[in-house]
Amino acid sequence: MLRESLQAIWQQLLMADEKAYEDFLSLCMTIATTLLSVGVSVFTLTTAFLVSKKDSLNELGQQVEEGGQSLTLARRMNALRRFIKTMKSVTKMSMAVVISSVLSILLVVVLRNVSAGAHAHLLTLTSLVSVAFTVMCIWILFKWFLRQ
Repeated sequence: MLRESLQAIWQQLLMADEKAYEDFLSLCMTIATTLLSVGVSVFTLTTAFLVSKKDSLNELGQQVEEGGQSLTLARRMNALRRFIKTMKSVTKMSMAVVISSVLSILLVVVLRNVSAGAHAHLLTLTSLVSVAFTVMCIWILFKWFLRQ
């Protein structure tokens, strides 16, 4: 079904039909703005989690300096380090989502002023990159959630 839809879009773009081209650009703009908002939301949340957990890690470090290291403190510090590592990777991927979404939006703006053609499929590529990074972010968060 997806293959037929993509083939139909491809054929419509090759025919240089202005209405189909505008519909395609409108769809791409919708996808790009949606993924941009998802990327910004995930980036904001993971950054907030990172800051709070780094503060917690610093507090545990001070406790270790003051009273010595216990097994409980060591476990808590390791758990915080793993959490920080996971959230850093999600934050980096969400930045990639934001960048590729902004690139998609810019391409839509540029392509609105250009006649229909095969170069419009650059837009599809940037949208697919945004989708891929979004799925990877969600997958990492889902794996982390299942471990908890």
